Amino acid sequence: MERERATILALASISQPIVQNEVYWPGVLTALTSATPTGGTITTFSASAVARVTAATPTSTVPTPPSAVQIASLSLALQASSGYPYFRSWYFSINGSGRLTVNGFTGISQVATKQIGYSATVGVTAEVTSIRANEFQVPR
Repeated sequence: MERERATILALASISQPIVQNEVYWPGVLTALTSATPTGGTITTFSASAVARVTAATPTSTVPTPPSAVQIASLSLALQASSGYPYFRSWYFSINGSGRLTVNGFTGISQVATKQIGYSATVGVTAEVTSIRANEFQVPR
């Protein structure tokens, strides 16, 4: 029994790093959909994973919370007819989601009568986890 448990723990230690750094894109899109207020349209979208950096020697014994670790970056262009109020609502909704952060944005410009547009870079935090993350965890 003890040998089998040791084997399971060894396999889990091999498997966990594989999914631990995985970006769960369906979760990213769900977080973006949930945090984007109605009234605006995402006109362009691109995304990329962010390489996770690990320190050679830990500087602290306190683990970094998942909300402080960026795992992916999104580039978006948005349009809305309600102007600045929509941008303000979008900005605070994204930053308040706990899963996404606004890393930067361009100025708001008028793209049509009563239609504004802007571009933004949004960070995805490690709060967006893969559904496979728990599959390889073994209680100690």
